[in-house]
Amino acid sequence: MKDSIKREQNEFTRYAERENLRTKCKEIKYQQKYVRKLVDETIDLLRLSGHRRTLIFKAPTGAGKTVMASQMLADLTEELQSRGDSPYSQVAFIWIAPNKLHQQSYFKMKNYFTE
Repeated sequence: MKDSIKREQNEFTRYAERENLRTKCKEIKYQQKYVRKLVDETIDLLRLSGHRRTLIFKAPTGAGKTVMASQMLADLTEELQSRGDSPYSQVAFIWIAPNKLHQQSYFKMKNYFTE
C-alpha cells in the first residue's frame, strides 16, 4: 500500500514539474487579466458586510486554472497588506477539489510557490 502511494506521489510530482515548467514559461495575457479581476473582485467581496459571499472561478480544461489560482492567492495576500480599502490584511484559504485533483493541485501549487 505504501509503495503505491509513493508511486502515485512521484507520478503527481513529475506531472506537476512538467506542467509548472510549461505554464510558468508563458506570460499569457488572458491569465494576467483574470488574475487581476479575481483579486479585485475578492477584495470587493471582503469589503461587504453580512452573509458570506461566493466567488466562482471557472475555465476550460488546460486554461491554467491552478496556475491562475496560485498567482491570485499570492497577489491577494500581498495586496491585502498594502491596500487600504479592505477590512482584512490576512486571509486563509481552503482548497477543495473532486477525486484526486486535490493531489494534482497540491503538487502543482507546491512547485509554483517554491520557485
